[in-house]
Amino acid sequence: MRKDAERNRDKLITAASEIMRTEGGDVPMEMFAERANLTRATLYRNFPHRQAMYEAVLERDLDALRHRIAGHSAGDPLAFIRFTTELMAVYDKFLARLVEMPDYDADTNQARMRDVLAAPLAAAQAAGLLRPELTAEAVLTACRMLASLWKLDDEPDFDRSYERRLAILLDGIGSPSPLNREGAQPKRRAAARSGDLRTNLERTETSS
Repeated sequence: MRKDAERNRDKLITAASEIMRTEGGDVPMEMFAERANLTRATLYRNFPHRQAMYEAVLERDLDALRHRIAGHSAGDPLAFIRFTTELMAVYDKFLARLVEMPDYDADTNQARMRDVLAAPLAAAQAAGLLRPELTAEAVLTACRMLASLWKLDDEPDFDRSYERRLAILLDGIGSPSPLNREGAQPKRRAAARSGDLRTNLERTETSS
């Protein structure tokens, strides 16, 4: 592919991603071309149908998610849960539309998501923050639950809703006891940002 063709394709994916985050996935495809300042002919030459565009956006955002997780995992081993939840929240309608498409390859895309989460999940389990039997598939389900209908919570914004939901969730999937290893100090189980899970949960409930 020529350099100019690559740039045009990238501009279309960027435009589609921005629009889907704010408008959902059912907008006319021509909006992507308009946002990218490209012609409809260029749009349909690169993406002949909506599903092709959806999958290109999803693939690039999964790559971005992988890099974002890698950049924060050392300082916050549970950052991958938040970042995945944020992606689920902004793409809620888009993902719902995608899975309804007849040629959508659910198995392949689920495998991509599991691959993104495999390393940070293993690291969090090794640190004693999450249950050792927890799977990437279960984490994906948990992230969808965290993202679902968060605006119905009695919280002022996504951050507060996420913190409260995460505290409740981790009280169920967090490691039930400190991880004891020979020569290693026992480690506390997962906690939200402000400290111990139960303390954090009590604070958010009393402040709401």
